[in-house]
Amino acid sequence: KELSGGQRQRVAIGRAIVREPAVFLFDEPLSNLDAALRTQMRIELAHLHRSLGTTIVYVTHDQVEAMTLGDRIAVFNNGCIEQVGAPMQVYQQPVNRFVAGFLGSPRMNFLPVRGTGDAALEVPGGLLRWPHGQGVAADRVATIGVRPEHLHLVGDDAGFAISGEIDTVEQLGDTSVAYVSLAGLAEPLALKIAATTALPPRGAKVQMAAEPGHLLAFDAEGHRLRA
Repeated sequence: KELSGGQRQRVAIGRAIVREPAVFLFDEPLSNLDAALRTQMRIELAHLHRSLGTTIVYVTHDQVEAMTLGDRIAVFNNGCIEQVGAPMQVYQQPVNRFVAGFLGSPRMNFLPVRGTGDAALEVPGGLLRWPHGQGVAADRVATIGVRPEHLHLVGDDAGFAISGEIDTVEQLGDTSVAYVSLAGLAEPLALKIAATTALPPRGAKVQMAAEPGHLLAFDAEGHRLRA
């Protein structure tokens, strides 16, 4: 009774290990640990998995745990499996908007498509280049998804760009995350900025461009469109 919640969880894991079960069932085993200890225990669990060679079914709401510990992950939504696959496969090739928005921190940015042009998509704040190599007709696209690491600040002379205003900047040490408000969009866009890049101040007007090869297209029902 003198143990903390985190200590009790670690003891419970140890008690499960010494019984040498055929399958481990872990239900959010690291949820009561502080951030530093959670990182340490993720590494320990990965070592245990390799040394024991025992199947582990691991339930978590922490996407970092899922991405780093899982050989295969299943993304659930309201009791239904949305997608099963290797972590990076699910991250890079989500089957729908739910999966795309669930994995990744910050989450994927979603932009409604308002119109199409010559190799371009009209979205709030400006235009995105839509490469014909995507193999998807632009007029089928209802929403575009782009991850924060695939958005970049560009100059005013960029041909395809989105205009916005810096709302907040989070400095994380090795990188920073800028949140940019766009006219007509409820949620700000998130983009990652390298630590070596000068950070724009709050309220600054900026131009952003997306890497065309990393744009994901979704139809009106939220299904990902693929060639």
